[in-house]
Amino acid sequence: MRCLCGSGKFTQNCHGTALSKHELRNLLKYDPIGTTSAGKEAVVKTFKSMGFGRQIYKVKVTFRIATTPAGLIYYPQLIERNGKALRPLTIDGIHFENTDDGVNQYVTFMITPVSNAHISFNPKDIVNGNNGCISCECIAICEGNPFQSLYAIDIKDNRLKLYHHTTSENRDKIHSSQKLLTSKWNLKGTDELVTNHHIYFTNIDSIIGSFDLLEIGMASKGTDVAFCTDDGKRIADVEIYRDETNNRDAVLTVWVDKEWISPPPLILHEKGQHSNSEYSWWEVFASAIFRVPVKSLSFLPLTCIGSDTYILEINENLSLHSGFLAAHGTDPIGMRRILSELEVNDSLRPGGLNDADKGELDPLWVKTWERSQSAVVLDVMKSVMSSENMAKGVSV
Repeated sequence: MRCLCGSGKFTQNCHGTALSKHELRNLLKYDPIGTTSAGKEAVVKTFKSMGFGRQIYKVKVTFRIATTPAGLIYYPQLIERNGKALRPLTIDGIHFENTDDGVNQYVTFMITPVSNAHISFNPKDIVNGNNGCISCECIAICEGNPFQSLYAIDIKDNRLKLYHHTTSENRDKIHSSQKLLTSKWNLKGTDELVTNHHIYFTNIDSIIGSFDLLEIGMASKGTDVAFCTDDGKRIADVEIYRDETNNRDAVLTVWVDKEWISPPPLILHEKGQHSNSEYSWWEVFASAIFRVPVKSLSFLPLTCIGSDTYILEINENLSLHSGFLAAHGTDPIGMRRILSELEVNDSLRPGGLNDADKGELDPLWVKTWERSQSAVVLDVMKSVMSSENMAKGVSV
């Protein structure tokens, strides 16, 4: 059996058999940094390549073309291969190269917390989908085999195998009604949204400990989430929805069309440990939360296909994708906003709204994104895609 870290190695030659999937997930994604004065365990979320050997794969990529204060970017939503899909966790660089066949484009990102990936594609191969999605088949260079990792999601007929964690009482109500009601709560679960309600899912199949709750936007025992800006300043703790793992004692498996899912928020970081303090990068925020936008106070129907297993259907209540929030890593107000999902106004920013608040190009954002890994993406691709490496074959 291959190790669930995605190294491609046998388990006994990698992380071993003693760790559960839950324990391995926490080990790969969180680093302990001590204990606070209040006695709370402090951790930091990390992205760190473990240097697995590079492999070349044929994949299908689903994108959205996103308008940001830093300019237009290709925002990869899913990378698929052989019935498995991965949601990228960062966007580290985008590069364009003129060729005889048009303009080749290259994107690099962390595909798991410990493995990076590079993809190359030609825009002429892009196929338009629904709800703002586009897709194409292309070549991916990945460290190890992330499609064998615990982060890989089953996908069939364009539907992702996701999970809806609830109570036993609500599970019975859902089964009886054959529908899922919308949630009126924002991403941190403490404030009501006037519009843009959602139905919430996750790719985490069991909620065992506090870190699992944190991944789905909840916390136990009074825990708060704290941001650190790129200049190292700590933002005061942000309150998020309180719950305990034993209150989420039922889980539904729901197959959800990938094109109905809203893109997660992004944070544009100037520098950081992920890129060895050298390059800027986008963080895909709350990557374990999958939300389907639905009209306020409504529902979407379900088709039961097995014990606690459903297909999410659509009706007139489905809302079209209407964008996503982004923040700059030096802006505490913007970083709070992606959790609260409230409009930024003069009362929140006394000095006046900046260009990013208004949805316009912002010089700070543009300058930051110019320092991304774009300059090195092409060199990596050409090195790995050399005739010597290609002779070893492409995994399909």
